[in-house]
Amino acid sequence: MRAIPAEAIQPKLSDSLTISFPIDHYGHSERSEESRVECGRDSSSSRQHGTPLNDKQKNRLTWVQEGIALEPRERAGELRFLAKLLAAPSDRVLLADAAALGLLDAGWETRIEDLQVEYTRLFAAPGLDAIPVHQSVYTDVLRIEPAAAEALDDGIKFSGGEFHGYLGGESCGELRRWYAAYGFEPPATEMPDHIAVELDFLAHLLDAQAAAMETGAADQAGAWGALAREFFERFPQRWLDAFAGKVAANAVSVFYGRVGAYLQDAALC
Repeated sequence: MRAIPAEAIQPKLSDSLTISFPIDHYGHSERSEESRVECGRDSSSSRQHGTPLNDKQKNRLTWVQEGIALEPRERAGELRFLAKLLAAPSDRVLLADAAALGLLDAGWETRIEDLQVEYTRLFAAPGLDAIPVHQSVYTDVLRIEPAAAEALDDGIKFSGGEFHGYLGGESCGELRRWYAAYGFEPPATEMPDHIAVELDFLAHLLDAQAAAMETGAADQAGAWGALAREFFERFPQRWLDAFAGKVAANAVSVFYGRVGAYLQDAALC
């Protein structure tokens, strides 16, 4: 599917989100502790580590339920919530939202520092428990041509080959072009293929679709929706299941295991 030029669609984005706080490029200080997530889920439901959602919950998270599209702004709020959980160690306010969704057990308030350490062990520090959070590690291939010993000037011949699992691959350049084309400014501190940034951008496209729907601009809404689907297929869909599976199966944190299972269900497109 060919990307639609940015100049062809000029939506008016609304500041209101179904989720009760705006993304702040991953600082967790923009709302009061009394606010709560409103993502369209049953907040009283309890999730066990790795347990799939029931059919009713799954239906609320898919793009289409019996031919009826899920409200884009509701979906955008859910994706932004996931982006925050995966962008940085969570503060008390964000953890309270997670608890409201059944991702944390009672007594979590006494474990905030432990939960922040768990995030660091899984996503920010090198080690056996580390889970890569960048698409290029999962999908990109570095191809290097063979080189003769004379070319390397050290007497060693290099056979070349394909290399996987490296940072800063071709996905980064492609993502930067998408972000620039459709009015999205990722945080300067993150690489463009970080899971949180990709989820945030997908939410940005869905917000644009919702804004067009709210003004009755059906053609623009359809264009933004098509862009969201194309973006998902070209980027997150290629690695999201592998990433979420690693998070769901991690041996470090029950909480982030539940986040991984949540991500597997919530990000289905």
